Amino acid sequence: MAVTARGLAKAAEILASQFTLVATNVPYLGGPKQDDVLKDYCARVHPKAKADLATCFIERSVDFCTVGGSTALVTPQNWLFLASYEALRTKLLKDHSWNSVSRLGPKAFQTPMWDFNVMLFGISKVRPTLDSTFMGVEAFSQKSPEEKSLEMATGKARTVQQAAQLKNPDARVTFDS
Repeated sequence: MAVTARGLAKAAEILASQFTLVATNVPYLGGPKQDDVLKDYCARVHPKAKADLATCFIERSVDFCTVGGSTALVTPQNWLFLASYEALRTKLLKDHSWNSVSRLGPKAFQTPMWDFNVMLFGISKVRPTLDSTFMGVEAFSQKSPEEKSLEMATGKARTVQQAAQLKNPDARVTFDS
């Protein structure tokens, strides 16, 4: 029991810390599949992100960062455009500087369980300016992880105006005007 208690104390200490970089592949679990305890927690602590545990992790990862810190995440890409995430998008676009959005689409990883439309998302805990931009890369149409990797390395990256995204319907995030 003492070993377990020390482990729990260390975990609590780590979770209470602030970090310069948080990088993870978030867990994916939509609200309907969450048990009541998790669903209640998400609704209470992450009301703008509660529709999926993945989006709750976006908020939590940014919260883990010290001011000026960054987070790099593998997330579903549906939160960039679904109406249920408008409040989350608006908050993230207004409060934090986006670094990059790389839409990978399905089959971005080698394991077959990753056939979701995923993206790589980078954001920093820094208030954006009116001139803030982020890099947008589209590797959705490539068929394999290797092709997607090559597209990320050599393909066309777009410079996207962050504040302009707030003018889109429902603050949807797009790479085009």
